[in-house]
Amino acid sequence: MDDWKKSAILQNSVKVDIGFMANENFYYGPENGFTPQQYEEMRVPLYQPKLNRSGSFILFSDIVGNEEELLKHYLDVSKKYIEYKKDISKSTHFWNRPVIFNSDFIISFPWHDKFREGKNVLDNLTTTEDGGVYWDADQGWELEIEAKENLIYARERDPDYEEVHCQVKFDRAEIREQAAALIPNVSALIEKLSGAIGHDYWT
Repeated sequence: MDDWKKSAILQNSVKVDIGFMANENFYYGPENGFTPQQYEEMRVPLYQPKLNRSGSFILFSDIVGNEEELLKHYLDVSKKYIEYKKDISKSTHFWNRPVIFNSDFIISFPWHDKFREGKNVLDNLTTTEDGGVYWDADQGWELEIEAKENLIYARERDPDYEEVHCQVKFDRAEIREQAAALIPNVSALIEKLSGAIGHDYWT
């Protein structure tokens, strides 16, 4: 076993989820070459779902039973693209990404924007094999997830500066069960949202 896994900190009550972007404002100005003043002035507020937020995201677990609130937000986003004649296909408003967390740590997959990427993470977390579960790296970020027997080990770091953001281990069975349930449930939510909007911008 690699040294980093030997010193991983045991964590309890760990959850895996998918967070859906819910921006507060819609920017309708130029895509390039805009000034900070333009960015501040050329924005309009968006409908804010009456749901718990985690930064700019709303977790799927907080959406269940209140899907209509999230839908109102995205319908407003879609309306704004039509109103201001902007290209919705380039939108960042529909970003979503996985997150693994408890009260002491968070792994947020900052370079994941679509559910096809999140589903790949969830699929890998359902594995029953020991060894490498998931690895990804991008622009000063690296995430390693490995499994051995009853535990999952995860390390998120900046490889350029050898700076470790978190180095943890946690129960494997609980995460496998959560990930397996999220795949069809999140897919069903996206299907509902896509049907209402008229296109799947999330996957």
